[in-house]
Amino acid sequence: MCAILWGISPLSYANDAMQLLNNMSAAVHELEYQGDLIYSQGEGFTVLRVQHAVDKEGEHEKVTNIDGDTSHEILHNVDNFSISSFPQVTPEMQKVYSFDVGGLIEVAGRKCTEIVARPKDRMRYLHRYCVDKETNMLLNYSLVNSQHKTVEKMMFTRIEFNKQNFKKFTNNKVAKTKNEITPFNLIKHKENTTNWHFTELPK
Repeated sequence: MCAILWGISPLSYANDAMQLLNNMSAAVHELEYQGDLIYSQGEGFTVLRVQHAVDKEGEHEKVTNIDGDTSHEILHNVDNFSISSFPQVTPEMQKVYSFDVGGLIEVAGRKCTEIVARPKDRMRYLHRYCVDKETNMLLNYSLVNSQHKTVEKMMFTRIEFNKQNFKKFTNNKVAKTKNEITPFNLIKHKENTTNWHFTELPK
C-alpha cells in the first residue's frame, strides 16, 4: 500500500535489492579487510578470523579458527570456509526469487541494509543478507529452510578495512576471483555409481 501511495513499484524495490547484492558480490572480492565472525551450520558454531587482501596477483585469503579466544596465538587454518563461497547473485536468480530491501540494522558496530531473497517455489531456501552501508561488504548472511529454520548463518562480530598486513599471509591460498567461480554442475558428474539419476532439474 505504501509503495502504491508513494508511486513506487515493487519492481523498483527488486532492482534496488539486485543492485545492492551485485555491489556486495564485487566488494567481497575487491576489498581488503580483516575481522572475526561466527559461522554456524545446524546446531554447532565456529568462531573464525578472516583476512583478505588484493594485489597484482589477485586475491589472498586466510581463515583461522580462533575458538572464541582472540588472544590465542596458536591458530589453525581453515580450508573449507571462504566469504567468496557464499551464494553470489546472478540475473537468473530473478526468475526463481523475489527480492526485498529491508531497513538498516547494526552488525559489528556498522550499519547494514537487510535484503531478503524469497524463493518462488518450494524447491529453494530463503536467503537473508545484510550489506554494509558504507563499503557494500557482506556482514551477515543466513539460509532458512521451508520450516523457517536457519540451517546456515554467518555474522561478523568485528571487521576492519584497509588495515591489512599483507606480508603476514602471502603464502596462504589465493581466493578464486568472481570470474573463476563455477557453479556445481550435476550433469558433469556422470560417474555416480548409485541408482540415483536426474530427469528434469529446476531452473
